[in-house]
Amino acid sequence: MLIFPGLSGQGGYMSASQSPSASAAPPPASDPQLRDRVSAAFEKLATSASELNAVSDELAKPIHSIDATLQKLNLGVSAWVEVAGDRDWDTDRAWERSIGYGKVARTWGLAIRSSSGIAGEHVQEEVWRFNEAPRAYRLESLEKLPELLEKLAETANKTAAELKSKIAVTKQVATTIRQVAAIDRLRKR
Repeated sequence: MLIFPGLSGQGGYMSASQSPSASAAPPPASDPQLRDRVSAAFEKLATSASELNAVSDELAKPIHSIDATLQKLNLGVSAWVEVAGDRDWDTDRAWERSIGYGKVARTWGLAIRSSSGIAGEHVQEEVWRFNEAPRAYRLESLEKLPELLEKLAETANKTAAELKSKIAVTKQVATTIRQVAAIDRLRKR
């Protein structure tokens, strides 16, 4: 026999046959006002959801176009711009949301990143392709698109300058290896 402590009368025990589920209460009386209220709210929700999905789909089109255009540039660099964030200096806990351009799921494109944790330690991070991020994050990120494009141009220029500065050294290494390899081949003859 199953017993349930403290469910019966004066802190005693109740058997399974006396449990609340064993003698189910009759269903509550129908409340027409509640039914009408829930029905009206659900109808409004369905209409709102339909409009929200249509507008969201419409927003996805120019984002897809921007993504495709940026991918054709073959940048191969990423950049991020903070959209929202905060830090508690007493605990060093911080959170941030950013819009960026980077490699997500092996594909370059616009993305949204959310991170939180203790600064300098393990930070939890989640990254979505832009059109797959929560709607609220997409909405707050849109005004930062021009700043992201500026940051991408700055990052691309900086990367190009760094690459240019390494060309001479890389050519010298290549020439030296070629010369050493040629001398080594001559010795083996």
